[in-house]
Amino acid sequence: MRQHRGTIYAYTTPAYRNTRWTGRRRGSGLIKVGYTSRDAHVRIREQIGASSPEKNPYDLLLTARATRRNGTSFSDKDVHRALRDMGVRNVHNEWFEAEPNDVRAALKSVCLLYTSDAADERSSVD
Repeated sequence: MRQHRGTIYAYTTPAYRNTRWTGRRRGSGLIKVGYTSRDAHVRIREQIGASSPEKNPYDLLLTARATRRNGTSFSDKDVHRALRDMGVRNVHNEWFEAEPNDVRAALKSVCLLYTSDAADERSSVD
């Protein structure tokens, strides 16, 4: 299997933070789940646009090394599949009706090491 040092990231924006879910589950907030081989903040800024007038145009909810304990890697597509398998609605492309804990659970299901930016927690899962 290929090996690389990529990162899975999840973020939301002020525009989507309180969006009411329309799927089967109740809740609010849309989360973008992506992959980058660079710094997550740099990648998110590219997606949002550096010209945003907001001081903080996004909230980085978590980052995770896209590498299993055995050294194999995978991408955001694997996390997207796990989210859908959990019943999380895929709104558009990489955006999901999800909470950060949904993304963490999806990461665990695809055997990632994850780090929560907010709490700087480290956990490993086989």
